[in-house]
Amino acid sequence: MKKIFLMGIVSVLLGLTACSISKNDTLTPLEMNVATFNIGFSRNTNDQKIWEARKAQIPALIKKYDFDIVGTQEPYAFQVKWLQGELAEYAFVEELMGSETPDIFAKRPAGYINGNIILPNMNNPIWYKKNKFDVLETGKFWFSKTPDVQSGGFTMKVFDSERHCTWAKFREKSTNKEFYVFNLHLICKSRKLDKPDVEQIMSVELLVKKIHEIAKNETFFVMGDFNANKYLNSMKPMFTSKDFSDSKTKAKKILNEVENTFVGFFGESKLSTGVIDHIFVSNNVDVKTYNTITDNENNKYPSDHLPVVIKVLVK
Repeated sequence: MKKIFLMGIVSVLLGLTACSISKNDTLTPLEMNVATFNIGFSRNTNDQKIWEARKAQIPALIKKYDFDIVGTQEPYAFQVKWLQGELAEYAFVEELMGSETPDIFAKRPAGYINGNIILPNMNNPIWYKKNKFDVLETGKFWFSKTPDVQSGGFTMKVFDSERHCTWAKFREKSTNKEFYVFNLHLICKSRKLDKPDVEQIMSVELLVKKIHEIAKNETFFVMGDFNANKYLNSMKPMFTSKDFSDSKTKAKKILNEVENTFVGFFGESKLSTGVIDHIFVSNNVDVKTYNTITDNENNKYPSDHLPVVIKVLVK
C-alpha cells in the first residue's frame, strides 16, 4: 500500500511538471530573426511614382532575410494592405488609421493638411509569421501628454504627424516562449548635441515608463525609427538602462556596419544622421548577429531607411 501511495505521488508530480513545461517551456531556447524597417512615406507629387517603383523590393527583402518579427514604421493604410497581399505567411498587429488610396500622393503637395498636422495617418504595424506565433495582447500609446488617446506631441508645436508606439505580446508556438514587442516612430526637431530636443526627451521618458508598465519583468524587444543616434541626450535612457540593451552593442557578431541608416530612396541623402533605427532587447535575450541591410536595385532602395535585423536567442 505504501509503495502504491508513493508511486501515486510521483505520478502526480510528473504530471504537474509536464503541464508546467508545456505552458512555458523555459528549457527550450527560442531562436528567431527580429527586424525594424521604416518602409517610408513621401511628401511630394512624385511620390506615387517612387512608391510604385520601389514597393516590390520590400516583401522580397522580408522573405529573403526570413524575418520572423518585423516592426515597420510610416506606411499609410493602403501601403499596409498592399503588403498584406504580398506577404501571405505574415499577419500584422495594428488598428490601421486612415483610408487613403495611392493617389493621395498626387493630390497632396507638400504642406499642411488637417489643421497643423501633416500625415496624421501613418501607422506602425508589427508583422509576424502566422504559423509561428500567437498574439496574446495588443495596444497602442501616443507620445504626448495624453498617451491613451490619439494626440500629437508634448510641446503642442507644429510637427509632421502624431507619433505613437504599437505593442503586442506574442507566444511562439513550438516553445511557448512569450515576449513583448514595442514598435515606434519618434519625432526629432534637433540633432545638435548642444540643443536638447524636448519633444524627444519626453517621448523617450514615456517610452521607458510604458515598457516597465506593460512588459514588467518579461522578455521584450523595443524597435523603431527613433530619429536619434546614441550620442543625443534624449537617447541616454535607452543606452544606459539596466533592464535592456542596445542589440548592436550586445551582438556577438556584426555582419554589416554603416554610418547612417537614413539613406534616401536613391542613396543620395546629404543628411548625416548616424544610426537612428534601433532594436533594444531585454537582459535575457542573447544577440547572435546584427545586420544592417543595404540591398538595392541600381541605387534604388526599398525605402529611405535601411532595415536592421538581429538573430536572437531567448533563454
